[in-house]
Amino acid sequence: MLDVPGVLRSSSRIGPITRRELPRAVVDMSTPHPNIRVDVALTWPSPVAELCRDIRARIDVEVTRIIGRAPSRIDIAVTELIAEETFPADAEPEPAR
Repeated sequence: MLDVPGVLRSSSRIGPITRRELPRAVVDMSTPHPNIRVDVALTWPSPVAELCRDIRARIDVEVTRIIGRAPSRIDIAVTELIAEETFPADAEPEPAR
């Protein structure tokens, strides 16, 4: 999903010890077709709904390709929006790989 333009790698602290890395996925394989929850950071401004559709489509294709079963549910949570102003004017935000 990091290859979807607008999705960024992000790392932040939650409390003194815990660290959160984005994007982050949690997969529930207890059903024949997995349920997936993904937390992402996006650039701002961006078309959030469109990006979520693109992320969902990308995950659906990749999961189906890898395990041979389409996910029954893919939930996308945008947990961070990172303003473009935080990037140098001559540099584009670089999605992590």
